[in-house]
Amino acid sequence: MKIYLLLNIEGFLNLPDYDYVRGKFRGNSVKDIWQAPQVEEYKKKGKKYDFCHVYDNPMFNDKAMKALHDLIKDDVEVLPYLHPKDTYYAINVLNVIDCLDRSMAVLDIDEKYNVVRNINKYTFHEERIEHAIIFKIPENLRSEIFVTDIFKEKVEQAGLTGFRFAEIWDSENEYWPIHDPKAVLFDFFGMPMNYSDAMKLVYEGKAITSRRAIIQMDGEQLYIGNRTLVGDVDWGKPIYIPSGFLEMDWYETHKLKILNTK
Repeated sequence: MKIYLLLNIEGFLNLPDYDYVRGKFRGNSVKDIWQAPQVEEYKKKGKKYDFCHVYDNPMFNDKAMKALHDLIKDDVEVLPYLHPKDTYYAINVLNVIDCLDRSMAVLDIDEKYNVVRNINKYTFHEERIEHAIIFKIPENLRSEIFVTDIFKEKVEQAGLTGFRFAEIWDSENEYWPIHDPKAVLFDFFGMPMNYSDAMKLVYEGKAITSRRAIIQMDGEQLYIGNRTLVGDVDWGKPIYIPSGFLEMDWYETHKLKILNTK
């Protein structure tokens, strides 16, 4: 049995009113308060996919919904988006499973608040997920969504586009995957700076990092990147700057090639 993080190849949809979905998708039903918001493409002539993330939440088009609905219908809530031409759905994952084996996982824990800030190595209790298809874990209800082999195989059989799967655990390999916690951090140099001073470097054409995130320009576009456990970087065009960035220490870092933007 293998477990994957559900990622997208490239984001193409934007939700102009982010405040409408902020904090809503945390494993609980929201259908009673949902009022379908408008979504739009970042680029009018950009490439479209059957799947992407919209602010950390899965979006299916009609083709993906028809192919996967019967498989995941007991684990998710399907909520409509509004679009002038196409049909899109927000997929709210309700299946939350307390299955992380903390005795074997490598965790970055905030001792002050006793919460998991980052998971550098995943290890699961297999008996708790043996029938799972798509799920979340209590340690990270906001952004991480996990799927099993069955989901991945269905996506591939249906020829759906936009899906990307990062393999993070294999029940037949007790050493899979071994992640060096440092591998998910960005290199840095120089002295720490506050966010305001660090952003001055960005607008001079340089890159900055908080060790977890990287910020840099490409032409006139600002990008924020987050390194995944499999070593690549998920890039996004920010609609807003997370408030937590204002409280972090920032450092200069090396600019990277920007791929897989959303």
